[in-house]
Amino acid sequence: MLQGKKSLFFFLLIFFISCPFTASMAAAAYSITVIAGPGGKITPDTTTVTAGMNKTFSITPYKGYHVAEVKLNGVTIFQDATELSVPNDGASPPSPADPDLQRSGTSKVYKYFFKNIQQDQSLEAVFKVDTFALEIFKVGQGTGSVESTPANVSCGTDCMGIFPYNTEVVLTSTSDDGALFDGWSGKCKGRGATCTVKMTKASIVTANFARAFKLSVSVHGSGAVTSSPKGILCEESCSTQVKENSTVKLKAKAASYSKFLSWTGCTTISGSTCTVAMNEAQHVAVAFAPKNVPLYALDFNDLPESIILQAPLTIPKRNGAFAHCYLESFSVQMAYIDSTVSMEEVFTFAGLGAVLTYDSWGKGFLQSPPKNWTWPLNQRAMQNYGVSFITGHSPGIASGYLEGAFAKVTHANGDEALRNLKAVIRSGRPVQVHIDLAYLLPELGLQPGASHFIIITGYDADGVYWTDPEPDYIDFPLDRSEYVNVKIPLENFMRAWEEAGKINKGAFTYCAPYWMLFLEETAASQIKRILVNDILSLQRSLAQNNASVIERNLSSDFSGTHWERIALAKRLFSDYLKKNGYPEAANVYEFLAGEYNDCGELGLSLEEKKHRLNDIIKPLEMEARTLF
Repeated sequence: MLQGKKSLFFFLLIFFISCPFTASMAAAAYSITVIAGPGGKITPDTTTVTAGMNKTFSITPYKGYHVAEVKLNGVTIFQDATELSVPNDGASPPSPADPDLQRSGTSKVYKYFFKNIQQDQSLEAVFKVDTFALEIFKVGQGTGSVESTPANVSCGTDCMGIFPYNTEVVLTSTSDDGALFDGWSGKCKGRGATCTVKMTKASIVTANFARAFKLSVSVHGSGAVTSSPKGILCEESCSTQVKENSTVKLKAKAASYSKFLSWTGCTTISGSTCTVAMNEAQHVAVAFAPKNVPLYALDFNDLPESIILQAPLTIPKRNGAFAHCYLESFSVQMAYIDSTVSMEEVFTFAGLGAVLTYDSWGKGFLQSPPKNWTWPLNQRAMQNYGVSFITGHSPGIASGYLEGAFAKVTHANGDEALRNLKAVIRSGRPVQVHIDLAYLLPELGLQPGASHFIIITGYDADGVYWTDPEPDYIDFPLDRSEYVNVKIPLENFMRAWEEAGKINKGAFTYCAPYWMLFLEETAASQIKRILVNDILSLQRSLAQNNASVIERNLSSDFSGTHWERIALAKRLFSDYLKKNGYPEAANVYEFLAGEYNDCGELGLSLEEKKHRLNDIIKPLEMEARTLF
């Protein structure tokens, strides 16, 4: 019996040892809570594990993000933090403080290894968007700036901007004065002023700025100008920056009712095409003329017996300018519109002053551009003031004198011509006429053919009134200050006016009896002077070959040179330069005027003149055009 009880005890003991009660002896379970911020995920999600287990979690950023911070149970164990000025795409992170947080190779994925879990845990990850550097370098001889939208970049020198992943950055180039944007390279391509970079990685962009010169174009009349390469498209005045030492071709296209007339300031001209070498700032002008010059309507009703126009506040004067009486008289006409007009400005606007050419037919150096005589110079002056003009003529006028005119008036005889003259003066405008001075003032004893342009500023029953800035030319016995509205007998005037039509008859300069010209504008507000910089560019263009002109023609016969006319043009241009802020250049041109004048007044031998031209004047001509 005792033996049986012992057996039962040992059976029960073994049963309790091998089969514990579940409720009291089961292992503990713990929760691992995961918190993933925007931009990534943690896998697996929040989960429960049994005490003593191991568990691995993956921390994975979405594309364009990186792991910025990891917290274990609220304590930071990893932080990849940088200043806002430093790009960060998670590619070069610091080492985690907890060795159980490990990076998966070179990827941006991290794994955390929980080992022998004995309590609840939390794992939190913060993700931030990747940021990349956009570096901008500037190259070339020019200067400029690059700005961005969004506005993280604004630099005049090489610079860098930081942008979030996938940002579309618009870069805009702006060249400085004297420079031209010459294209992108690197992440941007092309020559447009803007480019767009999508920031999916660090990028480099190079902006090329070249040295450039301003090309200005003035359009007179109805037409347009285009350029190759593109950049110029204008129907009025326009300008653009052109790369240094490049060549631009300009094409003139007249409106349907107009025709192409002329170019000024081109390096070479072929019909309506102008080629410009951009080795400096250049200004060119193109003129269009009506195909058919319309008639101008004058009012002949109730013409008064006499009218004398009130003289302007200032009469432009320059001793010796009578050598260019067509420009001298035009300056007087302009003074009635704007009293600030000066003789030196009119000459400069006509293209005189800086230029020197040689005329083999006339055997002499000239102060005007090649093939530019009275009418082209007068036209250029009018164009550069922006004035419109009306030509009056008899049927025999050369057609060239109508080109560029706003309108015309015609007359078949002296009575009609005089009536036209009176109607214009009644409208308040002085009139330029071409006369033979031998008949206007017969007491001077001049030979017929003494061509002269004068301004008529009034009339009465038996005479006309003449205003002239140069009484010394005709040696008229009047005080200079009184030479305004001087009366000339009508009979003398009409004879001189008619006889002028016989001067150079048959040549292009034949202007026929009763030539007259007046300006349409009557108010100063209608004058649109060409800009100083543009007129100086035009003068530089016209003067670019002065030294070579002298060198080529030193062995020629230049006995027909009017040295005093060249000197006058240089002196007037010197005054224009001085007035507009170029004293150094003005001094050189004043000195040049003296040198040219000495060639005509000092009785120099031919060899002495050659020496002066080659050793003194030529170097000065080369220097002068670089000073303005």
